[in-house]
Amino acid sequence: MLKRIKAAKKLSLNINKTGSIYPSSRFVVNKIVNKIQFKNSKLFVELGGGSGCVTRKILSKIREDDVLIVFERSKFFFDELKKIDDTRLIVVNDDAVDCDRIIRDICREKGIEFSIDNVISTLPLSIIGVRDEILNKVNKILNNNGRFIQIFYVPLWYDKFLRNTFDKFRISFIFFNIPPTFVYTCYKK
Repeated sequence: MLKRIKAAKKLSLNINKTGSIYPSSRFVVNKIVNKIQFKNSKLFVELGGGSGCVTRKILSKIREDDVLIVFERSKFFFDELKKIDDTRLIVVNDDAVDCDRIIRDICREKGIEFSIDNVISTLPLSIIGVRDEILNKVNKILNNNGRFIQIFYVPLWYDKFLRNTFDKFRISFIFFNIPPTFVYTCYKK
């Protein structure tokens, strides 16, 4: 509980960068993870690892030879994510806008096949100036029929920019979160 309170404090102090005031509830985390294609996937990408609640759940579901690359720009949350002792986890302290190049470099360096079926994001896309650039890069790195799973707190105008990037999407609503949350599952064009 103390970790969640610490995380909430950091989130709320940096709301203009995090877009959140409290770590995602188990209901949101479970909804996100239930949308992931695990069966034939080997490489998973998470944008905005934050306090690590989604990261830990993904790690509990992937196989021993799978890899999860997590991007986290905040030094505080990056350090927290680095404490997760799991050889399948690669934490990157960099901006998600460079995710395509960074993931390719990591794959080349570690001998991992560059094939991505799932990108999970808790980035506050509504307040990020490079939103369209990130969405285009996510669409670029995803395999055909790949999924981009993104949370939003207010869904009203997201539909428009998601429709410009992805073929179709499904929306789930989770009331049990602070604040209540929408989980978008977007499918690559």
